[in-house]
Amino acid sequence: MDKITYLAIGGYFYSGSSAVVDLLKEYRGFYESGSEIRIINDPYGLIQLERALIEDWNWIRAAMAIEDFINYCKKCARTKSYFPLAPFGMGYKDKLNHKFIEITLEYIENLTDFKFDADFYAFKAKDSYLKYVINRCRAGIEKYSGGRLKWHSKRMLNYSHPTKDYFDEVTKNYFDKIFMDTISDTTKFIILDQAIHPRDSYIIKKYFYNGKMIIVDRDPRDIFIDSVINGGLSYENSKKQGIEFCKLQLSQREHQQDNEYVLSLKFEDLILNYKATCNTIESFLNISNSTHEYINRYFKPEKSAKNIGIWKKYYQDYNLSLDTISELMENYLYN
Repeated sequence: MDKITYLAIGGYFYSGSSAVVDLLKEYRGFYESGSEIRIINDPYGLIQLERALIEDWNWIRAAMAIEDFINYCKKCARTKSYFPLAPFGMGYKDKLNHKFIEITLEYIENLTDFKFDADFYAFKAKDSYLKYVINRCRAGIEKYSGGRLKWHSKRMLNYSHPTKDYFDEVTKNYFDKIFMDTISDTTKFIILDQAIHPRDSYIIKKYFYNGKMIIVDRDPRDIFIDSVINGGLSYENSKKQGIEFCKLQLSQREHQQDNEYVLSLKFEDLILNYKATCNTIESFLNISNSTHEYINRYFKPEKSAKNIGIWKKYYQDYNLSLDTISELMENYLYN
């Protein structure tokens, strides 16, 4: 899909990246699946898989990383439901590609040199207690029967140790296959919501043939309050809690830099300097303002304005934490 650009939108948890996703959906030629793309950045995702297969390789770690990735993808493929007793799911089979699991298994096959049966301790440790005990009993029966009863359950594991270049090439093809059946002939950009953390912005050029990324930041004081009132993270009013928050936030912003394929924006500018910020995005993506066909259909600046400066409403309740944030993250405040 040479004419398609993959556009990752990322932020720092309550930093307002969804506003940019909504804005871009108003432009002609943009496709968004309606689901966050979690299989790159999350634990058990592609970044962790690559490190296990290449950088931190040994044959057991690599085999386990492959198994973990497949299992995570199977769970992400399930339908997403808000019913309390429903299993975890991200709806990838419904929203990305109905052949998502088949494409994923083909991807792993392309990374696999050969397969082998094994029963390592590390895999036993992952089993539930009941499964572990049952398999021990089966192993004992098999041993004392002299091998006549083959009841012991072993895993079929993948041996994989590719080069970096080969891993990147196979991964690029993997994403093309996932999206090729869902986009239209007029699609020019595929939006990848929350696919890549800002620290890992280099991934957009490794895992995609044509890729760019937009990073959205926000006044850390508002991020702090949103985390508290929405239950994302628990903080109390103290200097200690303020320091801990800043440590987390500053570590997330390490290695962030703009270049020809990474653009950083402020959530507040998207609202208070709407036209100028739209122009900046259009210039970065090399698109015309005329493609902004559905203005204010999904993103309404006047509605989002209520999310600016919310820390002021809660200052008396969290003054110690907020003052600490103002001091330690002075360069990130929006005044």
